[in-house]
Amino acid sequence: MLASYARGKNVWFVPKWGSLYLKTHVQLKKSLSSFSSPAPRPPSEKGNTLPSTYCDFCLGDSIENKKTRMPEELVSCSDCGRSAHPTCLQFTPNMTASVKKYRWQCIECKSCGICGTSDNDDQLLFCDDCDRGYHMYCLTPPLSEPPEGSWSCHLCIEEYGKK
Repeated sequence: MLASYARGKNVWFVPKWGSLYLKTHVQLKKSLSSFSSPAPRPPSEKGNTLPSTYCDFCLGDSIENKKTRMPEELVSCSDCGRSAHPTCLQFTPNMTASVKKYRWQCIECKSCGICGTSDNDDQLLFCDDCDRGYHMYCLTPPLSEPPEGSWSCHLCIEEYGKK
């Protein structure tokens, strides 16, 4: 799975044949479905999926990020177990700290932090401080359009303050 998120733009850049294509969340999910996915990992004792020991982007591990050649802890999806380095995901320092505090979900598994579903994933906004997803219509007040620039959820506004 090769993709990187353009923070604050609610779009993903997907490398393909040496060039970058701008993709929305829905287009990204459709294009990534053509990649062969690893077999589902067996559940751990707590009922969670066992995390992968390598980064889906650079294929490095916690001992070496293949892009930076430095050690870096992996973050793992709580649903499917896929893992990545925060720098490969282009996470900000706030995001890297935040994803250690909750059950983080990768782009394939992302669901709304309010209603809990992944329905209407074209309506999901991603917080630029924690990477949680929220349907625009689940927010209070609801949004009809994605905001310009960066956007933070109510939890991160409480923790990090309004930008």
